[in-house]
Amino acid sequence: MASPNWTRYSLLDFSLPDFVIGLGEFLAPMKFRLAEVGRLLFDPDRRSQDFSGETAKCNSEAEALRIGGKWDGMALAYVIRDISARIYFHFWAVDGKVALCVETATSVPYFENDELGPGEWFERFLCSMLGFTRASVCGYGNSYVVRYEPLDPEVVIAEIWSGELFARSAPSFHGISLKLLDAAEGTRLFEAYPKHPLLRHSITTTGYHVFSTLRRS
Repeated sequence: MASPNWTRYSLLDFSLPDFVIGLGEFLAPMKFRLAEVGRLLFDPDRRSQDFSGETAKCNSEAEALRIGGKWDGMALAYVIRDISARIYFHFWAVDGKVALCVETATSVPYFENDELGPGEWFERFLCSMLGFTRASVCGYGNSYVVRYEPLDPEVVIAEIWSGELFARSAPSFHGISLKLLDAAEGTRLFEAYPKHPLLRHSITTTGYHVFSTLRRS
């Protein structure tokens, strides 16, 4: 079953070296193994970053920084041991901050085992990424095509106020900081508009609204 494979984030308050080291520390308890680092280059025709095709094997985030510390941006490829799939973190510097897009194998959103139902692992992962990145917003779904561009919080908030975000096709996931939309207002808007029948609303302990169709139970 095919699924979207691109998750976009708003700009993050990290330097590139701090993000790389912090990402490794965040992923280590989840049994992610770093396998490769790839180079991003600015494409003047597209006016955005793009994958150059240049890669190197590496075993640690420190090694990735030694290899690609002077590049415009990097893509780190990790093997997710528990589900035998790869995940790619694409990131680059923008005005002293970090732009991030995460690419997943198309099977990842549907992973299940004896303990987790379909979509539950991926939803938990995206929720935990919100806590690590402290992004204002993130979005995953069919409307997020492969594009090296940060997600604009104003666009996401506008789609919530219009109700458009709640009607998006499955699978989808959006995280919005309570600093942008307080708990009561987010709940009121979710209850006021027509929505996809699988869409659920929750609030994380790290301070985010989550609107998701990933979990089926």
